[in-house]
Amino acid sequence: MKQIYIKNIAYRVDVREWQVENCINLFTEGATIPFISRYRKERTGGLDEVAVAEIKHWNDVFAEMEKRKETILETISQAGALTADLRKKIEDCVETRELEDLYLPYRPKRRTRAVVAKEAGLEPLADKMYNVSLVDPVPEARKFVGDKVASVEDALAGARDIIAERLSETASVRETLRQIFKTRRIVTKATKKATGPDAMKYKSYFDYSESLDRIAPHRLLAILRAEEEGILSLKIDADAEKCGKKLYYDFCQERRYPAQPLAEQMHMAFEDALRHDFLRKQLLVVPFVTRKEIMDVTEDKSFFRAKYGLPQDRFTVMVAAGGYGKSGMNRVVNALLTVKRPITIIAICGTNKLLYMRLKSLKDTLPSNIDLRPYEFVEKVYELNRASDILLTKGGPNAMLDSTLMGVPFGVFYCASEIEYLSNTLFTSVLYCGRFLPRSKQIVRWVNNCMDDPTILTPFIEATHKVREAGNGAVQIAQFLQEL
Repeated sequence: MKQIYIKNIAYRVDVREWQVENCINLFTEGATIPFISRYRKERTGGLDEVAVAEIKHWNDVFAEMEKRKETILETISQAGALTADLRKKIEDCVETRELEDLYLPYRPKRRTRAVVAKEAGLEPLADKMYNVSLVDPVPEARKFVGDKVASVEDALAGARDIIAERLSETASVRETLRQIFKTRRIVTKATKKATGPDAMKYKSYFDYSESLDRIAPHRLLAILRAEEEGILSLKIDADAEKCGKKLYYDFCQERRYPAQPLAEQMHMAFEDALRHDFLRKQLLVVPFVTRKEIMDVTEDKSFFRAKYGLPQDRFTVMVAAGGYGKSGMNRVVNALLTVKRPITIIAICGTNKLLYMRLKSLKDTLPSNIDLRPYEFVEKVYELNRASDILLTKGGPNAMLDSTLMGVPFGVFYCASEIEYLSNTLFTSVLYCGRFLPRSKQIVRWVNNCMDDPTILTPFIEATHKVREAGNGAVQIAQFLQEL
């Protein structure tokens, strides 16, 4: 394992680099997570099972990333485009998105205007303009007028097309645009067709705007349906000119400011790359993607409680933390055992045999108000999720989404990374399908409050229903890919 990966894992798990390196060496030797955490404490510095499991997770992630890097480097090398600087950037990547952004310019392309311009032999002109090695591009463009290029303006337009595509495939440009669009708004207006009963169901969107990072999936889908029916017109209030200027000045800071004749052409190239039609073609917004069997569940809570022999009249909490059954599950279950009201606790232990055996041994020693139901790995865990009143889980997207689609509010008690923390906080706060509960006292307080007043969960449940109504995004993605 490369040192850059070891350093990143140490940062993510909040341990020392030598602890990560020793754990990885033990994994290579065939040692398991329980074995390492119990019998190799002298080599890990006393790391517990949760930390060792997290190290293994990220070790697997970076192992796959390293394979992807080898493929990308080989592809770029075969194309004769691999430089020492590009190789270093790829080798130093620890984020998948950044890696794919670096690879994007070298992917096989569809036949675009830029491809046509390259076939016409205009790439040398585009290179000179892009590298700011011209004062006035017009005299240089005259050299390219011929059988394939009818005029100077056609030569300049083709060069701008090449530059615009090059800009759109530049990693730094894409990241800048991501930051810009986080705060932009979608704006809708009624069209002349907005009459009659069919149009009235979209009345609330006749003069409407909302930030893209806060719009709920069901509202966005309604807007897109209305646009497709010709009832609404929509735009994203990202001013192409302002975005173009921002990218232009960033571009100039890396090179130098071109003379006025070339500057005009470069401004046009930047604005062309950011036209509304271009942005719409790059933007695909769909509902959440999930498994078909999740969307096919129609049975209610009582059905699954009867199926699994759970009490119908008890407040039921499911605790799950992925297939390993780690990431603080023991802490959360122990906290729930302090609840004084009648409660059923479903504990999904996964492959964590130690946790399962411990909870199973506790079952008959607990007070009568605690109905503890430990399970090992469960194939259709969403059925037990559906049988519950709330889910307590770590910050994995599958668990949160499955719970949302089952109509069950959730509480997140652990996140494996900063990115997971930020995304889950956004998910819970914007969609209002759950809460972020990192401390045991918060968990117990929320559970007690929900048991005292079940209406507390009503807005959460209503929010989950809206997400489910948006449907499964897999269909839209398939259609989009087919069109491409």
